[in-house]
Amino acid sequence: MVIAKIQDPEKYLDYLKNDPREQELLFNDILIPVSYFFRDSKIFDMLFETVFPKILEKKTENDTLRIWVAGCSTGEEAYSIAICLNEYLISKNIAIKVQIFASDISENVISKARAGVYSKQEVQNISEKRLANYFMKIDGAYHINKGIRDLCVFATHNFTKDPPFAKLDMISCRNVLIYLDPYLQKKAFNTFHYALLPTGVLFLGKSESIGHAPGLFEPLVKNFKIFSRRNSMDVPVPISLERIDNTANVTKEKAVKKELAGPDFQKIADNILFNRYTPAGVIVNENKEIIHFHGNTGAFLLPPQGKPNFNIFKMVREGLAFEVRSALLAAKLSGDACLKTAIPLKGMDYFADVEVIPLDDKSGERHYLILFKKSVIIVGEKQEPEGKKSAEQKRIKLLESEIEQMREDIRRVTEDQEVANEELQSANEELLSNSEELQTLNEELETSAEELQSNNEELLTVNEELIDRQEQLLLARLYAEAIIENIREPLVIIDTEMRVKSANASFYTNFMVHENDV
Repeated sequence: MVIAKIQDPEKYLDYLKNDPREQELLFNDILIPVSYFFRDSKIFDMLFETVFPKILEKKTENDTLRIWVAGCSTGEEAYSIAICLNEYLISKNIAIKVQIFASDISENVISKARAGVYSKQEVQNISEKRLANYFMKIDGAYHINKGIRDLCVFATHNFTKDPPFAKLDMISCRNVLIYLDPYLQKKAFNTFHYALLPTGVLFLGKSESIGHAPGLFEPLVKNFKIFSRRNSMDVPVPISLERIDNTANVTKEKAVKKELAGPDFQKIADNILFNRYTPAGVIVNENKEIIHFHGNTGAFLLPPQGKPNFNIFKMVREGLAFEVRSALLAAKLSGDACLKTAIPLKGMDYFADVEVIPLDDKSGERHYLILFKKSVIIVGEKQEPEGKKSAEQKRIKLLESEIEQMREDIRRVTEDQEVANEELQSANEELLSNSEELQTLNEELETSAEELQSNNEELLTVNEELIDRQEQLLLARLYAEAIIENIREPLVIIDTEMRVKSANASFYTNFMVHENDV
């Protein structure tokens, strides 16, 4: 508004709407393209030591290593990763095809990144060895080596709206998310999760976190903002991809519908049999949270009072929690199904059978199928014939009472433990809340620091221009003084000759006067 000499915001808005050039200028002013080579060098050491070995572990020579640098600015980040990766491949003698996709929302910075030409000030963080190996100095500027340049593909791209790159081994998005609000951050994390392979790695800036997208990523290297992809079943597909997939698959869906347009009585029969004659059950994840219900589970599960909670131990009827916990632990340790039979339920006239089956979906995260059914043993049914001795019957009753008491004690201890866990969870949530507030403040400070960095770079540029102009003025002054000196020397000679001639004329005149007197 100051530059356009407009004081009223409404008038400036009208001016902005009607002038595309002003829109472009404002857009470029809002963006802060602060980046430099090997930013936070310790993180690149962790890439070399931990990340590259992980993403190359199962790669063969015929595979392609795919990396996406989202928000690459003027290209320093992409080239730094390319140089580091090239050094790792050479050190391990690995030959594999590499593709590094680098994108940014600004066409101006992408143009500079494509050129790969940097000033001496921009490469000051690079060691002499790397400068010699990966740059060529031409006319005072440093040009990126062709071998490294060919690894990188630069494109204008908005990762919050445009379809992402796919089947990626690593995504680097550093110091970009701090400029986005929580909604856009969550959307970006969903996009990154969709774009990564199951073994993929996400690389964030030091002031960024995955707090706005829980369940999608988990720390790979603590304190270095390097995360691995979590392979859960209920991650939403980015909206832009849903729209594209629906458009792209219209023909395929029509073909499938045409193929299945015949009688579907078999499918209807299968559904009836599946729903009526299969046992009720649920699917739980590693956190023991129910993610899918099947059949009528009301005889075994009840919704808890108060706030909705899908934890399996909170929903099972009284008497089942201990056995379900034990069966889950046994199935997790052995990897095989675990069956518990004739479990008494408090207040019910039937026993329950519980079977826990591990599900291996090759996604990295374990899930468990828990099946419930009523036991064939009925409460009060006589299990022993009438010919048994009374001592044996008393012994059996004694053992049953001891088992019941043990279960009650275990239940009590479990409840105490759950209460303690809830208190710890509450304290943890408070800590997380405080951590998010500190994270927000940290992001604001980081944003301010980058703005100051950007302003500092502009001031340095202006200072260099002023120094250059001062040198030009100094040269012009010296040149002018030299010209004046060249003009002054002939004038002095001429003036001297005139003075000599004048003196001679005066002497001659005086001589002639005196000669007459003589």
